[in-house]
Amino acid sequence: MISEYGELRLALFLGLFALMFFIEGIKPERAWREKRAQRAWFSIKLAVVNNIFMKVVVTAPFIFWTGYVESHNFGLFNQFSSPIWLQALAAIVIFDFFDYIKHRWFHRVGFMWKFHRVHHTDTHLDIFTALRYHPGEFFISSIFKAGWLMILGVSPIAFIIFEIVLNIASEYHHSNICFPKKFEHFIRNFIVTPRYHAMHHTIHRDKGDYNFSTVFTIWDRLFGSQKMPERSDIDLERLGVLQDRHLSLYQVLKSPILPDAADGSSTLSSQDLGTRSWKEIFLANRYLNQSDANQAILIDVREENEIHREGILEGALWLPLSKIQDPSRQEHLRETLQSLKGARLFLYCAKGIRSQTAEGVLNRLGANAKNMGGLFDLTQLGIKLKRLDGSRSQAGESITNYSLARAIA
Repeated sequence: MISEYGELRLALFLGLFALMFFIEGIKPERAWREKRAQRAWFSIKLAVVNNIFMKVVVTAPFIFWTGYVESHNFGLFNQFSSPIWLQALAAIVIFDFFDYIKHRWFHRVGFMWKFHRVHHTDTHLDIFTALRYHPGEFFISSIFKAGWLMILGVSPIAFIIFEIVLNIASEYHHSNICFPKKFEHFIRNFIVTPRYHAMHHTIHRDKGDYNFSTVFTIWDRLFGSQKMPERSDIDLERLGVLQDRHLSLYQVLKSPILPDAADGSSTLSSQDLGTRSWKEIFLANRYLNQSDANQAILIDVREENEIHREGILEGALWLPLSKIQDPSRQEHLRETLQSLKGARLFLYCAKGIRSQTAEGVLNRLGANAKNMGGLFDLTQLGIKLKRLDGSRSQAGESITNYSLARAIA
């Protein structure tokens, strides 16, 4: 029965996918920071791998299992006669609750997080994020769903309806679509919306460790995991948990089976992986624990007035974005970067927006630069903020003591 409805499920998935993709292009919620074609190509390749994996490894055993459950009268609904619509409704509500629990486990259990983090490595959030899952996560999820079927005992048709609703919800709440504010505020009281789910994908665990629901938001309210988002909470630079966002398909597929330190992403225990953001882990390994300090340079790209007002992070050098972008300084800047002999540059600004721009400019000039986000992100990791005491002129002299800017002035 499941195989008979596979074509219908696929047709609905692709139809809604195309519609969401079209709407995103007209009125996106967040500005595009990379080419959509590049995102599409990677996501489609991963989706093809997942589809082949599911057909070869999962589909046949699952079809056998649904028939076995039905023929042996396992589960609640096999104990009495009930209409399909009631079974389908029960499957949607109860299985969505089970999916909420499963999602929380994927974030809490170190082994499960290794697979689920592939979904969270996306630093953008759009319809293609709904395709970004590791095949191992699908396999683990299928084991859970097999158990759900045995508990509830709904018909294969009811289960297929639940799967269709789940797919539609996933496409909808991952989309980069700008809905009217009043509509969005009303509808998220009942179902998960794109802005509501975007909070779950933010870098900070104090915000991202919320909103686990897939279809109905009631589960987050009941279990204390709901946080209503504001626009400032879901700016692009705070989405995703891994700064290395340009991973190849091969790297993504092999990442869960590697020791944490082998892929350069963590030396923390598996217990920490579910609670620490990948930004924290990345910074701890690539900057704070760097054996050769000359090969890891933290650079502040804010302007001078901001540094006088807010201070600078301990150990950071200063190279404002205005000088990085100044055409008259480009050649001199290129020479300065060459003199650093391949050092890894870690950039930050106030919120991670300008450092994203600086990353692109410096890398085009031959640097090895990586955007670390905003000032708040890094102070949360324990890097101390160094205040500049004294008058403005004295503070200016202090800046030059640890400034790259003087090299290209």
